[in-house]
Amino acid sequence: MLASDENYALWMGVVIFSCLDKTARPELLDFYILDAGISPSTKSRLESLVADYQATLTWIVPDKKRFQGFPLKRYGIATYYRLAVASLVPSHLNKIIYLDCDLLVARDIVELWQSPLDGNIIGAVENLGVSPKDIDIDRQDYFNAGVLLIDLAAWRDSNIEASLFERMDTLNERLQYLDQDVLNLVFRHRWTRLPLCWNLQPSAWSKVEKNKTVQTGYPHQEFVTALREPGIIHFLAKSKPWKFSTFHPYKQTYMDISNQLFPDASDVNKVTAMEKLNRLWQVEKHIKNFSRNRKSGSIDYTIPPQK
Repeated sequence: MLASDENYALWMGVVIFSCLDKTARPELLDFYILDAGISPSTKSRLESLVADYQATLTWIVPDKKRFQGFPLKRYGIATYYRLAVASLVPSHLNKIIYLDCDLLVARDIVELWQSPLDGNIIGAVENLGVSPKDIDIDRQDYFNAGVLLIDLAAWRDSNIEASLFERMDTLNERLQYLDQDVLNLVFRHRWTRLPLCWNLQPSAWSKVEKNKTVQTGYPHQEFVTALREPGIIHFLAKSKPWKFSTFHPYKQTYMDISNQLFPDASDVNKVTAMEKLNRLWQVEKHIKNFSRNRKSGSIDYTIPPQK
């Protein structure tokens, strides 16, 4: 399951393609898209992509009134749709994977699907950045909500949706990371820690470089392995690969896919000469990225012929 508006829809298409390309049986994948305002032409392009792999895609349009009054800050309304996942997707589904739109899947998503939840309702990866100041959760106990493995049956049985919406109504503007904060509050001490490779975040490289992996709930060697053999790469916060100024070891891999699948999505033609010059001058970042590339792996994708 993914959620997007028109602004992120083609980047979501890259996520979908990477899921399809990296799985052994793409025809078994069912995509549920929570639509926050995607144009008919973009929908047609995504439907065509999924059809090439004999997979399925279902559009779901949530009622935006349910989320009225929730703060947006720098996010769109689609960020809240995951809070209502169990009531939005078909009731026969008992399990689902939620994915953000700024990801690149690098291994068979079935491996993630088969991860044990050990009696918990959700599985997630620890958020490697700093946890919000206004909620009382230890940094190692705070997870990133960009990749979630969800037991929908248990979610419904525990009436999780009502708890999430109640917290949102109560805390609202006090939340720094909005729905991610609410999910962490409701699932405090009730989530399963997934392997780090399933949500490889940008700060993983600096944790290794500065010997700060000990501050996390993951062993150092797991960081080293995840950098070289990621399952899902998460380009969160300011590390968006489609931004010209971004430095990231897997940026070029991402953009190679995007430029072939959706060449009109990139803003490369809008980059000014000054922006190009400024990036060229950032010698320290170029050196750091070169070093990080050496710690990272190589991921190959097979792009389908364009129609």
